[in-house]
Amino acid sequence: MKKLVIYIMMSVGGVLLTSSCDDEFLSPKPVNSITEEDVFSSKEAIEAHLARLYWRCPMEDFNWPSDHAGFSLHTDEMVNCTQDQNGYNPGNYQWWGDGYKAIRYLNNFIEKLPESTAYSNESEKEDVLGQAYWLRAYTYMALARRYGGVPILTKVQELTEDPTELQIPRSTEEEVFDRVLEDLDIAISKLSDNTSPYKINKWSAIAFKSRVMLYAASLARYSDKVYDGGMYMDGLLGIPKEKATDYYTGAKHAAMQVIESGKYELYDYEGDTYYAKIANYEKLFFDESSTNKERLLVRAYNFPDRTHKFDERVTPFSFRAGSGYSSRRCPPLAMVEKFEYVDERDGSIRYEGKQLNEDASDPIIVDDPNELFRNKDPRFMHNVLYPGREWRNDIVDVYVATVKNGETFTAQGKDGIGQPEATSTGFYFAKWLQRKPVRAFNEGSDVDWQIIRYAEVVLNYAEACFELGETGQALEYVNKIRKRAGIQALTAIAREDVRNEFAIEFYGEGNRYWDLKRWRTFHEVLNNTETFAIWPTYNEDQQAYSFVKHQLPSAKFKKTFEPKHYYMKIPQNEIEKNPLLIQNFGH
Repeated sequence: MKKLVIYIMMSVGGVLLTSSCDDEFLSPKPVNSITEEDVFSSKEAIEAHLARLYWRCPMEDFNWPSDHAGFSLHTDEMVNCTQDQNGYNPGNYQWWGDGYKAIRYLNNFIEKLPESTAYSNESEKEDVLGQAYWLRAYTYMALARRYGGVPILTKVQELTEDPTELQIPRSTEEEVFDRVLEDLDIAISKLSDNTSPYKINKWSAIAFKSRVMLYAASLARYSDKVYDGGMYMDGLLGIPKEKATDYYTGAKHAAMQVIESGKYELYDYEGDTYYAKIANYEKLFFDESSTNKERLLVRAYNFPDRTHKFDERVTPFSFRAGSGYSSRRCPPLAMVEKFEYVDERDGSIRYEGKQLNEDASDPIIVDDPNELFRNKDPRFMHNVLYPGREWRNDIVDVYVATVKNGETFTAQGKDGIGQPEATSTGFYFAKWLQRKPVRAFNEGSDVDWQIIRYAEVVLNYAEACFELGETGQALEYVNKIRKRAGIQALTAIAREDVRNEFAIEFYGEGNRYWDLKRWRTFHEVLNNTETFAIWPTYNEDQQAYSFVKHQLPSAKFKKTFEPKHYYMKIPQNEIEKNPLLIQNFGH
């Protein structure tokens, strides 16, 4: 007999947790399993189990879905040096089975915690329960933005004589988002307003609510770019267009609640000079002290207990660890040129009025490669390493040929291009990379992942205002981000200005993958889109560099996103277990 995929068989006795590296936190005695009674009779065990539930959720950080923050590879933000991961592969981000496992555990937790007598302080117990509601909301949001409408379960299912009774059809996408918002409202009513970024609190829940409502609003307003009328499969995909204003209004109000709380602020403590702004944006990602009030919710890493391999997999070729694996994130030229200059909105690479172009007979020639990037947006200077850039008491040495005694020879600098684990575009991604590493990269990195930061709240507010026709407010709040960044203020604002600010502020952080989906522009941005690189030649005779624009091989680097990919394929084995599930269109 078939049964619904979300039913999870548990061993006799209601075992909730099996032995693992975390069990030592649950009980001092040697055990192979922990019973529900053990868990819910101990405050420490409850909170240890809750911590495990945190880690079940796909926060899409350094370790998810791969070990080097893979979402950016499937957008216009990055390509892979090895040329083997540059197409769109939605299978990497499947989360149906694990999602419903998490929901079952969370439903069980939400049902059983109110009966527990482990807490003497009721508000403390309510706070823990609020965190569980937030995690369930996050889980359903993660499912909805992958699959659209999904089955909604808020109670633990148990086996019956007729397992087909466990088979539940998909709800509409609107119903799933409304379930998420209902859980968030419950969570907000229970959570404390403690501002520690290491656990969910009232303010991070409200900030997440602004994210959810902005996503739903975007689907309602823009899905008709993909589906006739914006709806598909009887509402399993898409949200009615008339709901957009309500969702935008909710997103605006939630963001303003966080803003008006006064508990958070943009990280802006280093001063107003150009180099101070570079240092400021850099410190935003490394400052783990209470000074950093931009961090609303963080996934913490701490050496040696829990680390990630981002540095090992992304650092430039000649700086890599002995284990290899470097250079897995290469910014393409088009993304580099999205970053403006401090006082010039056109970010295209040029020197003394001459534009970078594909004509090898008409290159840009400079003695110092830094001249091409002088006064680029300070966020660029933190995010991207370019040919000739100083890095860790050395330079990033990138070229494809040399000129000596008037003859040109194929060659490569110590950081590529052309080596198997060196940049394919001439650029390296640098966000989160340790500037002064305290240990070898292959021993693991412990920079935290910021799940929600205050800059997102500010831009959520700006986007919601713009879509509601309140362009003055949108302009004011976009300019707050630009002022912190250290670039010129806008005097007028268009939709693309708001969206570009998201692209630059959160470059490489995984946001763009979902932004392009919710705006329904993914298939426009990646439509047989070629990848271009900067191609340097070093002239030993003249002690100078020449640069041209170079198209990378289409067979390996061209990117296309098909409209069917706005929603993932429901795993076929899950449909076989539950024939009431309807497969998403195009799969």
